[in-house]
Amino acid sequence: EFAGGTSLTLTLTVEVDNPFTAETNEVLNTVQVNDDGSNGEDPSPENNEASDRDLLSEIGKWISDTNQDHTDLLDVAVGEVITYQVNLTIAPGNLENQLENLVFEDILDRGMAFVGCTSITTAPEGVLVLDPASGYTLDGLCTMAAISRHPSTSTSVLDDGRRMIINFGDLYNNSQDDIVLTIEYQAVVLNSEGNLSGTHLGNQANWSWDGGTLSLQAPDLTILEPKLEVTKSVNPAVALQGQTLTYTLVISHTDTSETDAFNVLLNDLIPPQLTYVVGSLAFVSGVAPTTISDVNNPYLRVGWDVLPLSTQETILTYQVTLTGGSPNQQIQNLATLVWTSLPGDVSAPQTPYNPYSNERTFVPGSGVNVYGANSSAVITIPALPDTGFEAGVVTVLAAQPIESQYSALGDLRFEIPKHNVSLPIVGVPFNRSGWDLTWLSRQIGYLEGTAYPTWSGNTGLTAHVYNADGTPGPFVNLHLLKWGDKVLVHAYGRVYTYEVRSVERVAPSQLNALRHEIDSTLTLITCQGFDESKAAYTWRVVVKAVLVGVSSE
Repeated sequence: EFAGGTSLTLTLTVEVDNPFTAETNEVLNTVQVNDDGSNGEDPSPENNEASDRDLLSEIGKWISDTNQDHTDLLDVAVGEVITYQVNLTIAPGNLENQLENLVFEDILDRGMAFVGCTSITTAPEGVLVLDPASGYTLDGLCTMAAISRHPSTSTSVLDDGRRMIINFGDLYNNSQDDIVLTIEYQAVVLNSEGNLSGTHLGNQANWSWDGGTLSLQAPDLTILEPKLEVTKSVNPAVALQGQTLTYTLVISHTDTSETDAFNVLLNDLIPPQLTYVVGSLAFVSGVAPTTISDVNNPYLRVGWDVLPLSTQETILTYQVTLTGGSPNQQIQNLATLVWTSLPGDVSAPQTPYNPYSNERTFVPGSGVNVYGANSSAVITIPALPDTGFEAGVVTVLAAQPIESQYSALGDLRFEIPKHNVSLPIVGVPFNRSGWDLTWLSRQIGYLEGTAYPTWSGNTGLTAHVYNADGTPGPFVNLHLLKWGDKVLVHAYGRVYTYEVRSVERVAPSQLNALRHEIDSTLTLITCQGFDESKAAYTWRVVVKAVLVGVSSE
């Protein structure tokens, strides 16, 4: 409590961090006093609050802008250009108390390089007096900013362009108020080996003059990178000559991707064993391509200007026909995905002070890039199926795996009247090793992947020559069929009658037996010529029969 007409002075001292790293360049201090009302109401409550605003420009440094919109201010992409701003407040003075030998120096972390000084200004203008003898102007000082390697003894290109010095010489403020000297300059994030996702980059700047120094530091930058992946699949994965297959390609950002990807290019080279179905390359869903081209078949190319981080999967498909290769061969088809860190073409250096001042191109196998993506799909060409066991020998079979289970085909039956054979038809799965007939026993196996029984095309049917218990199998006498003999397929209340047109003995590698046919054709296959030294059959008996009539049961 103190009497009216008296005053009280309180002093509060604070210390500003040095270096000053806050994103604001001012301190606002507000104080309030309140009358407890014991002597009546305060007649002038409007003067009970006062504020003091102090600019910290003399130690102010911050990031004011970047040249990319797809990143936040403190998150940067490789090749992005950062604009820094530094202020220095200069008190009123004259020639006798001028600021002498003022120098600004900034040293970037390794992984950045200076582009150059863009401007030096004052507010207000025209009151900063430089040493007349020097002949300097503010624009001239900006142009003459000295950019060099740091440390000077380094032999690494990664240190080129890390240091910038501007020498102001002697100067003073020829006014009655403080003025603010502002330097604006740019630096670029290098496409260097150490600059990977999550890398932090900073710098240390200093003002120095006769009798004093100030250290400045802007907030650190964090590098973010786009990471894409491509997956490729083919259906079916096991194919026969003349068969048409569909490739599906899925392009997406990985779970750890952090920014948009630019100049995305998908390359797909079709192997020589496959023939591209012209015009089949198609966009299915996701981000529509900027370019999609098959004019350089067998090279397929699809491009996007940008694949945003928010994008879900982008899907493409195309078809090929199997026209080459040999049995038991695996045909690999590789798709490669490349992209860049920046939009447009920023492949050239953006500063003369460092050759790595360009964008990053993400290419699989690059020593710098660990994110480039590729994916392959494999087609397997099977051999003719192995259809028998050794005669008179009991072979103990393991349990049939789930993936090899045969599928029921309803009331489909196959009949060879001449041999008193009439057995149900079951579906034998077509997998990467072909068709596994081990557990077929006394059934006729339909080779999945060939034409469905009774349909147009070439239908493969097979049965054992000898069963696992050593007894004769359903096709033990298949080689005895002759031209004109009839074989029947019973299906859906109808009888489909086929007549034999050829009987051949071929090697297991002769997949031509299952080549595509236009008309409804049966290809009947079993084994012949057991080789005890190899515990395998040497030959396959192949019988061709064509549809000649359909009648009701």
